[in-house]
Amino acid sequence: MQKKAFPISRKDGFVTGGMDLREYYAAFAMQGLLVHNGYKPDLKEALVTQAFEIADAMLEVKVADDVQRVELE
Repeated sequence: MQKKAFPISRKDGFVTGGMDLREYYAAFAMQGLLVHNGYKPDLKEALVTQAFEIADAMLEVKVADDVQRVELE
């Protein structure tokens, strides 16, 4: 299961709420790409692909950092 951007933990341990962290990162990446490059309707699929590639890279670094923090503890 994907980590949530804004998780809400219930008493029974079930986590709900929020969009996936990947989608959250992709939204911000897309915003940056749009500000930098402007919107070009003929390139919208490429824009989405780039945004999710950036989000995936961010998650890889986050997971590696989380693992390193656990190892240091």
